[in-house]
Amino acid sequence: MEANEKNKKAAARAMPYNDEAERCVLGACLIDGGIVSDVVSALSEDDFYMRPHKRIFGAVERLYSGGKAADVVTVTDVLERGGFLDEVGGLNYIVGLSDALPSAANYRYYLDIIKRDSTLRALIFAANEIINDAYENVSAENALSKAEKIVFDISRERDRSSLVNINTVTDGAIRDVENLVRNKDSGKNIRTGFKNFDMWFNGLHRSDLILIAARPGVGKTSLALNIVGNAAIEERKKVAVFSLEMPIEQLAKRLLCGVGHVSMSDISGGSAGLEVFQRLHAANKKIKASDIYVDDSSLNTPADILSKCRRFIKEHGELDLVMIDYLQLMSTGRRIENRQQEISELTRSLKIIAKELNVPILLLSQLSRALETRSDHRPMLSDLRESGAIEQDADIVIFIHKPDLYDTNAELNEVEMIVAKYRNGKTGSMYFEWVGEEVSFRPKLEKRDLGDARKKNAFERGGGKGANGGGLKRISDGEPQYASDAYGAGAAVPSPFNEFNAEFTGSGDGAEPDAFGGDYVPPDGP
Repeated sequence: MEANEKNKKAAARAMPYNDEAERCVLGACLIDGGIVSDVVSALSEDDFYMRPHKRIFGAVERLYSGGKAADVVTVTDVLERGGFLDEVGGLNYIVGLSDALPSAANYRYYLDIIKRDSTLRALIFAANEIINDAYENVSAENALSKAEKIVFDISRERDRSSLVNINTVTDGAIRDVENLVRNKDSGKNIRTGFKNFDMWFNGLHRSDLILIAARPGVGKTSLALNIVGNAAIEERKKVAVFSLEMPIEQLAKRLLCGVGHVSMSDISGGSAGLEVFQRLHAANKKIKASDIYVDDSSLNTPADILSKCRRFIKEHGELDLVMIDYLQLMSTGRRIENRQQEISELTRSLKIIAKELNVPILLLSQLSRALETRSDHRPMLSDLRESGAIEQDADIVIFIHKPDLYDTNAELNEVEMIVAKYRNGKTGSMYFEWVGEEVSFRPKLEKRDLGDARKKNAFERGGGKGANGGGLKRISDGEPQYASDAYGAGAAVPSPFNEFNAEFTGSGDGAEPDAFGGDYVPPDGP
């Protein structure tokens, strides 16, 4: 009874709005054209509660967008031609808005009142929608996800940036360069464990969207998990993995095999002996000490990912790296005219998330079948499926190419990592070895790189020497079953990490072991 009474009282309340503040802002725009740009950038028609005020502000916006002054005469003309002049109260009402305000000096105060009341109204509408959805939705998880998205959309709408003088950040940029010169392994970038990769890009940069694309079964999940494993285990970074395709149990098994340096055939064939299980348990101990969290919902949207990452940062203090597998399985959660437009919106949203969270995002993507029709089968930017916007939004685009899949004369198990786009540096190719027994990659450091980046100074510029479900779950929380059902076609296991390579690849005394074995010596020339 008490709850019902509260609901009745809430329903009887008037929506929050301030008629005087709305009239003062409109009047200020009419008497001082210099403030219109500030007001238009801060407010929209929907921020006004009274319908006449919505119409008048809409006219001011249209005039401003067209590069025309907004005053009593021009606003009245726009409303009259649109058939809305009588609806807003006629010419007398518009003249009254400008006459009632002696000065536009306090317009920011009135603007803040309008924005405050608009946000409160949006929250009230959102709360009602959440209540109705809770009554009608049989899935608590879906209802909660939708509620988070509704509230996040309100928060995002309020988040309006402003221009900042660049001289406030140039000193910090110089300090970053100085720190990198003193110690090339220092800084905020995340090392991947692949020495040639880290030297090319100087690790993973915060706010970057890094796209790894390949045809199915070539190993993009494997490469991404290599990077995730090294970042979390060796670099002690906090990593969030959003797997739209593979359940957390399978990811855990693959990570165990990579960290434990365990052969896939020993696992999938049911022939694991004592030594294999010793390695698996040792790997399990390392993973449990790391911070890898996985959300394996197939329904995650960019809004879901941002919401869950924000919650993660609030609970754990920071987030260093995000991996998403893979783009073509995602949706925006809204009806969009065609898939190409949806993909464009997805990549744009993910780039914005990378900037907002200040983390690198590893985004995996499928390539189209077009490359199968070409004689060399080498991927190109035009092979990115469904949208050219992918290459526009990504800071780095890497293609995984395995020539021996198409050419029997090609070097067996050689993999070319094609850097098709690098917003801050050179393009070209890196070479890796595909270790099929372990479903993993290892750098071929003796292989000279192709294209613009093959010269030594290109490497030096790249960074010097060595460099919708229940939410994110820590990957070590699960108890994976060592069974063959975890491995299907194209299964991918991360490569072994630092401690194992020091033992199994025999790095020389005093040398810094590469995460995948061996020391890198930059080439003397092309």
